[in-house]
Amino acid sequence: LSMGTFCTICASFAYVPFYAFLDRYFGAGRSLKLVVQKTAANQLIMSPFFDLPLYFSLTSFLDGYTWDGAVERCRVHYWDTLLGTWAVWVPVCIFNFSMVPLHFRVPVAYSGEFTWSLVISWISHRPVHEDDPKPAP
Repeated sequence: LSMGTFCTICASFAYVPFYAFLDRYFGAGRSLKLVVQKTAANQLIMSPFFDLPLYFSLTSFLDGYTWDGAVERCRVHYWDTLLGTWAVWVPVCIFNFSMVPLHFRVPVAYSGEFTWSLVISWISHRPVHEDDPKPAP
């Protein structure tokens, strides 16, 4: 439930406008330069500073974590989750921005979103240490 809620909010209110912004700002072409610029903007700005903080905030709240537990969960799992994010999204972005026509980019991104949600949900919920934060009872 928490992952589905996050993906719906993020995809609907963030990625549709963000993809439109990328095409307006960088251009709608498929050149190597544009693909690299759009992928970098997506993965070096959107993922670390918007997606993951929102992901950890929303899913921790919906999973019943206390504020301190949510902060600790983010601290413990942030970098592994970001690396997992990049492992999925860099190839998806490169493919999407270089091969997919404009009108199909959001549906392709939703397919990537499904794979990404499986990866980060597993990474961010796995216990790394015995004393990892757990949801409040």
